[in-house]
Formats: sequence, C-alpha cells, structure tokens
Amino acid sequence: DVAPQGDPETALTSGAPALASDRPVPKRKTDRPRPPWKRKDAKRATSAGFDVVVAAPPATSSDAPTDGSSATAGQSEATAKPSSHPTAIKSTAPKTFSGDRGGAAEDEELLAELRAISNSASNRFDASDGADTQASRDQPSMTDEYAVINENSEMSREEGDQLPPWKRKSARKKVTPSVATDVALPQNKMQIADATSLHGIKSSENATYQGVESKARPSTAPTLPKRDLPNAPSTSGGITSAPPDTDIKITDETLEESLKSSKWQVRKASYSFLRDRITIFLSGNEPASQLISCEIHSALDASVPTALMDKIAGSLDEALLLSVLYVDCCQGARLEENARKIMASLVKGNAFASSKTSTLNSSEELVLKLIEVSDDGSATIETIFELIQDNGLKSRKPKAVLFSAKLILKAVESFGVAVLPISKLTTQSEILIAHSNAQAREVGMKILAELCRALGSKSPLQSSIDKLKPSQISQLDSLLKSQPSATRITRRLRCKMGEPESAQSPEEALAALKMSQAEDEAKRQAARPAIDLFRVLPKTCYREKIKLDKWSEKVAALNALIDAGGEQPYKLVAPSGSVDYAPLIRELRQVLGHTHFAVCSKALAALGMLAEGVGAQLFSNLRPLLTTLLALFKDKKVCNAAGSSLDKMFANVFSFEHLLEANDSIPSSLDEKKQKNALVRKSALEYLARCVKSNGTYGTRGQLRSRDAEELAKLSCQKLNDSDASTRKAANGVLVALLSSNDSQVVEATKGVTESSLKTSNPRAYKSLQLASGSANGISSPSS
Repeated sequence: DVAPQGDPETALTSGAPALASDRPVPKRKTDRPRPPWKRKDAKRATSAGFDVVVAAPPATSSDAPTDGSSATAGQSEATAKPSSHPTAIKSTAPKTFSGDRGGAAEDEELLAELRAISNSASNRFDASDGADTQASRDQPSMTDEYAVINENSEMSREEGDQLPPWKRKSARKKVTPSVATDVALPQNKMQIADATSLHGIKSSENATYQGVESKARPSTAPTLPKRDLPNAPSTSGGITSAPPDTDIKITDETLEESLKSSKWQVRKASYSFLRDRITIFLSGNEPASQLISCEIHSALDASVPTALMDKIAGSLDEALLLSVLYVDCCQGARLEENARKIMASLVKGNAFASSKTSTLNSSEELVLKLIEVSDDGSATIETIFELIQDNGLKSRKPKAVLFSAKLILKAVESFGVAVLPISKLTTQSEILIAHSNAQAREVGMKILAELCRALGSKSPLQSSIDKLKPSQISQLDSLLKSQPSATRITRRLRCKMGEPESAQSPEEALAALKMSQAEDEAKRQAARPAIDLFRVLPKTCYREKIKLDKWSEKVAALNALIDAGGEQPYKLVAPSGSVDYAPLIRELRQVLGHTHFAVCSKALAALGMLAEGVGAQLFSNLRPLLTTLLALFKDKKVCNAAGSSLDKMFANVFSFEHLLEANDSIPSSLDEKKQKNALVRKSALEYLARCVKSNGTYGTRGQLRSRDAEELAKLSCQKLNDSDASTRKAANGVLVALLSSNDSQVVEATKGVTESSLKTSNPRAYKSLQLASGSANGISSPSS
C-alpha cells in the first residue's frame, strides 16, 4: 500500500521515506504568539471587554414554576451562570425606626408586577430563549462590525500603495466610504440607547457603536441662516476683493455722514460720489485749478486729507484718485496749508508702504501733481521734500523708504533741479547713500549724479563726495560718464506753462544752490532757542577762576564763558530786568589790560560773542570800547583777535555812521597827529575795507548808503597822502572796495569824490584806482 502524498504520519507508519515537502516545517520566531506585554492592543481590549449584567432579586417559593413547566425551569436553571455582582446592598445597622412606615420594604404584589414587566421586555439583556433572543443572535455584533471595517481597511491597503498608515495623508478618508457601505447597522440601536440611559451605564462598546453610526449616517442638523454682515475686503497678497456697491446710495444730505462711516464700502462710495461731482463741475474743461472747493462740498478741503488716512486698501485707492482729481482741479490745493495737510496724511498713512501697484502709482501721481500746481517761490515744494525726508526716508518700513527714494528721483528727473530745493536733495542723497538697503543706496547715487550733471561738475558737491567710499566714487564716475548731461524735464510748474522753455545753466543752478543753503541756514538759526548766559555760568568755573592771578586760570575762566554761549553764530537772550550784561562787559574791559596776550585775546573773543549774540541792544555798553579796541591793533599778538572782535561788532552793534563819527571813532584813530602807530592806522583802514565788502550780508546795521560811501571815499583819499606806505595801500583798498560795490549809487558817489580829489591833485593814485577797479567805464580816462 502506498501512503497518500502529504500525510507524514501515514508515511512514517508505512516505512516509506518522507518527501522533503512532507516534512514538518519548524515554527519560525515570527509565528510564535507574542507575550501579552508586547501586544499593542492588549490593554485596550481588556478595558473594553466587560459585560453588563442586570440582576433581579431571587424568586421566592411563591414564584416557583408549576409541574407543567418544571422541565423548562430546570433547563433554564442549568444554563444560568452564577453572577458575581451583588443583587442588593444590605445594611447591618440596627433598625430603630418605629413609625407607621417602618418595617421591611417588601411588597409581593409590586415585585410580581415588576418581574412580569422585566420578562415581557425585549432587549439585549434578556437571557430567555425566544424569538427576540434568536433575532439578537442573528444580528451582527460590534466585534463583527469592526471586523468588517478592518477587512475593508486591509483590502484598501493591499489595493493601494504600500505606504504605512502614518505616511498616508488620505488614509482616514479611504476608510469612511467602506464603513458607510459595508457596515449593517443594528436595528435595535434605539433600544440600546434607552437601556443605557435607563440604567446610567455608558460602556466603551456603546460609545464605539455610536461613533460608527455617526460616520455611516448623514448629518441632518438644520442649517443656520446667514447674517447680513458687511463683507470685509480680502487683504491677502495686497489685493482687495471689494464687494459690489450697488446697494449703497449716497446723497448730498448723507455725504457728510458717509465720509465718516465705519464701513469701508460706504466710505469708498462717498469718495466716488465726490469724484463724480468734481467731474460734473468741470463740465468737460481741462483741469487748471479753476474750481472752488466749497461749491462742490462745504468741507472738501478738510475731507481730502482725512480720506488719505484710510487703512482699507479698497477705499484708500478711491481716496487717492479723489485726491489727484482734487489737486488738479480745485483752487484749495494750491494753498500751502492745504498742500501740507495732504502731503502729511499721505506719508503718514499706509500708501507709501503699500504692496499694490495701483496704490503706489496713484501716490506718485499725487505728489508730482502737488509740485506741479504749486506757485513759484512758495514753500510748498520745500515742505513736500521735508515731509518725505522726515516720514519716508526715515521710516521703519523698508517699502516706504524705497518708494520715497524712487519718488525723489522721479521728481528730479521730471521737473529738473531748477525748481526743487537743491540743499534738501543733497541731504537726502547723503541719507540714501548711507542706508543699509542696497536698492536705496543705488537710488541715492543716481540722485547725486543728477545733481552733479545739473551743477556742471562734482566740485559744488565735494563735501558730499568726500563721504563716499572708493567704490561709490567709481560708481558715480561711471554714471556721469554714461550720461554727461542732465535729464530732459518732462513736467513743468503750472504757473510757468505760458513761458518759453529754457534749460538752466550750471552757473544758475550753483547760485540757486548757494542761495538755498543760505536760506536753510538762516531758518535753522532763527529756530534755535536763545541761551540765558547767566543761568549757564554758575555751573562753570568762571566765577572762581576769573579772580585768580595766574594767567592760565583766567584763560580757563574765559574759555568757560565762551563755551557757555553755545554754537556759532551765537544767540543769547536779550537784556531785561533779570539779564544785565553791563557788569560782565566792565569785567571783560578790565581783563583787556592784562599783560599776557592769551588773556587779552580771550577777552576780545568774549566781547565779540556778546556783540554777535545780543546785538544792537549792547550799543551803549560797547560804543565806549571802540577806540580801546582800535588801539590794540598795535600789538601784533592780539591784532587778529581785535580785528575779529570788531568784525562781529559791525552790523550787529555798530553801523557806518557810528564808525565815521568825528570823536572817539575811526577818523580820530587815522589822524597821524593823534595816532603815531602806523600799524593801527593801517589795520583801521583794512577794517573799513572789510566792512564795505560785507555790507548787507549779516546783521541789521550793515547797510552802506551813498552818504556813507561819500564819507568813506573822502577819508580814504586823505589817507592816500599818509607817510606810511602800508597805510596808503590800505586806503587804496577801501576805494577799490567802494568802486566794486553792487550798488550803483555807492559807485557814483565814490566816482564823484575820486574825480574831484585825485584827478588833478594825485593823478598817479587816480590811475592806479582805475587799473585796480578793473572798470574802464566806472572812471573816465585822464585824456577825457
């Protein structure tokens, strides 16, 4: 007999050799069952695997079954399992209550009724054999349901990719349809819920079932009605999605309220309403600042700056369009105050730091339009660049800084340097070149190159160029080499539209630069606060050291006095009841007699500081010192200090009339009989020449009149006969300065004196004057 293949036991008993495939396969390590502590779901299965048992009190003898039902009762008793749960809680405390309701709480009729209800109820806790029990057996249990879920999930895992569950993004989404289609829901789910709520039991099995039911059953919750809220604009990526404004109605009566509305859609509609009104009033004419603002809207001038502070991108764009049209068409935009408010709102708002191209283009057009409509010589253009510098270039927002830099360059290229403040542009180019942003530095170099082209060379801006690095200087040279001439302007001021277009020469641009710098310096000095010298001096060592005998201590005291005056040019408080400079001037006059030249020089510098800082109100105190200061010219060590002190006194304290007085003044110091020292006479005439050249450039008393010029010419012609050659040369210098004056009346007065005094009596000096003055027409030739 041959044993069937594949049966190892038969093969062994029959003695036939076993095949290799029939040998028992040894168990691998992976086929061994895992110990409980290594199973992942061991703890979870243990916590979820408990039974819910509803126990009733044991039946009494009166409830025993009859003879006909003894077999059924015996069978049920045989199959019943003893319950480990206690049926009731029995108290061992003695019963002390002895009222009408005392005794044992046992009612036979009530217990029989409850037992009948319990036997007739059909639920999953019923253990009787019947139709309900058989139906519950045929019904799939929770374990079967989860088996279906796991089987479906395994099938989906085999059908799909082999990625582990934690790497699959849509793993949970793939399981949900299989639950909804493959799981058969129990029919008695409501009964289970009722039974659980009745007994107050919430098992993990019930909770799991409810979770499966919620996935399989679609939601039937009622949908809440949407609230009618205003749609907020989307600001992602700098793009605003504005909802339609068809339902917003703006009228003349509601315009004022709409401009202040908290809803950006209403504000935007009000800005559009104002634009339409300006267009209607324009009546198809070209914008030329011809409209009156109050006729369009009573508060239009004040509404435009407020609209530019809008923080919503959609309404801000509409506000910018309104502002451009307002500046182009309305007369109110030409006023300096209104233009300043518009520009301040623009640079302080969100427009300069916006990411939207439309917002930046509208902002640039608004600034250029403000420059275009401004009057020639007004402070509007300078105010615009000041606000850009203070709030744009120095902003903490990089976008605002870069846009401000490009805006300045655009204004320079559009209007040219002639109509813009060159000193402001120079300062702004220095700020940009020193900026940490590479793009800002590049724009600053372009602005500096455009200024150099307009001025003709780099020499007028040498102070700014000296601050550049070698690489930046090379970059500037390459820019100037690639474009030697200035950029052709594309826009002009509206007030100069009728004039012929002419390019500004480099000399005119340089003169404008110097004038602008002087005006800026004068404004800065005027804005400085005056220093109260007598409040600062007690904090210094002046009072202690000025009384000491050692010259170095006196010099230290005078230095402390000069330092207390602040920066030059000095600006001190005016004399008053609490401020008296007379004792200080008397003290300095005494110090002038010190034997050491350093002490005398410092005292002269202190007197010059008082003359420059206080001015004409010290005339009565400083006028007696004029001859004393002139006499100090004889000492070569203090000659320069005396001349500097007298220079500060002229035009601030003294005038030409005071200097030419007959007694105790310059004429008496020039008299050779009274003043034997030729150095004093020469230095006094040189001082007069400096006063003539600087007349009208500073101070309030430096004007040179024709009468004063005539007196100076006569005095100088007399000193041409002085015995000292250096004195005669200094007198000739005074006459040359008078003939070179820009005032024609001064020149004519000087010519009359020289012709009458020198033409016949001193023709050699007259001819030298003619050659020195360099004007053949100013003085007639001797042959004539």
